[in-house]
Amino acid sequence: MKHLYSFILLIICININAQDTILDHYIRIGIDNNIQLQHSRNKLNKAQLSLQEAKSKYYPQLNLYARYTTSVGGRTFDIPVGDLLNPVYSYLHKTSQVLPEPQQFPNIFVDNQTFNLLRPYEQETKFTLLQPIFNRQIYINKRLNKKLVTTEKLSYRLSKEDLIHDIKVSYYNFLLTVDLLQALQATKKVLQENLRVSQSLFKNHKVTKEIVYRSKAELSKFEKEITDAEKKNALAASYFNTLINRDIDASIEKQSSFSDTNLILDKDILILQALSNRKELKQLDHAKEIYKDKVEINRSNYVPNLSVYGEAGIQGEHYDFGRSYNYYTGSLVLQWKLFAGLENRHKVKQARLDVKNIDLEKEDAKNKIRLQVINAYYDCLSQKKNLHYSKEEFSSAQAAFKLVQKKYYQGQASLLEFLDARATMTRAEKQKIITRYQFLIALSNLENTISSPE
Repeated sequence: MKHLYSFILLIICININAQDTILDHYIRIGIDNNIQLQHSRNKLNKAQLSLQEAKSKYYPQLNLYARYTTSVGGRTFDIPVGDLLNPVYSYLHKTSQVLPEPQQFPNIFVDNQTFNLLRPYEQETKFTLLQPIFNRQIYINKRLNKKLVTTEKLSYRLSKEDLIHDIKVSYYNFLLTVDLLQALQATKKVLQENLRVSQSLFKNHKVTKEIVYRSKAELSKFEKEITDAEKKNALAASYFNTLINRDIDASIEKQSSFSDTNLILDKDILILQALSNRKELKQLDHAKEIYKDKVEINRSNYVPNLSVYGEAGIQGEHYDFGRSYNYYTGSLVLQWKLFAGLENRHKVKQARLDVKNIDLEKEDAKNKIRLQVINAYYDCLSQKKNLHYSKEEFSSAQAAFKLVQKKYYQGQASLLEFLDARATMTRAEKQKIITRYQFLIALSNLENTISSPE
């Protein structure tokens, strides 16, 4: 029951920004527009297409092949027709003369025949069909590509989570500069009022001239702080717009409130959730399965492949159809690699070593994740306490400043006391603003470290 309660608290903590509609709006823009995430999405699409390519290996391959050749010269072969027939004809002619009734037998002389090995004109047009019947590599390769698709999906989700975290942190940093700038501008009004009061007191001969100069110097010094704050605000806005791939000068809407959490979470539950949810560990699991498939692919070379091959077409010196031109062939092809210099055996050993390395990498990744969760957990607790103390500090400093300010305007406190009280209040307000957004960033870091379930 304790674990169930802690898990519910965890889910509440992870979804603390569920109502942060403005921030959610920017997160959606970033997911749609971010260039790096688009690149990761394209890699996923490419892996899915590779899977379709692997599946297509099951289908037959039908090709059209056409060739027309003209040849001149080349090797020849001789047929000694004259050497074979001329003695026969000569003997028959002589024999016919000694017969009781002589007959005229033509005296024929036949030349030897010479033929070119290459025909002057030749064409071959055919369709070829290849259909795998049994090929273990095709099956394993399809299974491997399925796992590659899953790995790319995890990579895309990891990139998406990192982007959401970066957007949140960038937005908090932007709001930090906005609030600091507003606080400095509010303090500037206090210093302007102080200058006005000092000038009034000087006119009424209640203070000396150096009080007026000191007030002007403090105001000028503060103007420099405001200029620096404006620069940081512009840089933070530019980075945020770049991150979500918007125009660099686009205005950013401010979200005034966030759903802070006061829950104290169980560290061990957070570690278990991180080990269960982190995409990096799931990627390593799939990488291990992929290397196992590579072992199987290399071992499949010991298994024969069986396929059917057929051809149908026409051959001859001219394009024509008929018994003298048409031909058909069909084959059952068995391919078996019997020996390849122990190449496959070495590849299998390499792939098995890769599997062992994945186990080591996973164990190392688990240790790093545990450390990340512990750091994020204690940072979150620390920032939560700091936020509480900074609020109290600002409240006290603000109350003290109001008292000193009232005394100063009544001539009961010195300018030095006034400026010291103002500086203390400004410092406390800045620290309160900084601590608030550091706490939100710490929560975002904890959320990103734990990751979200698929």
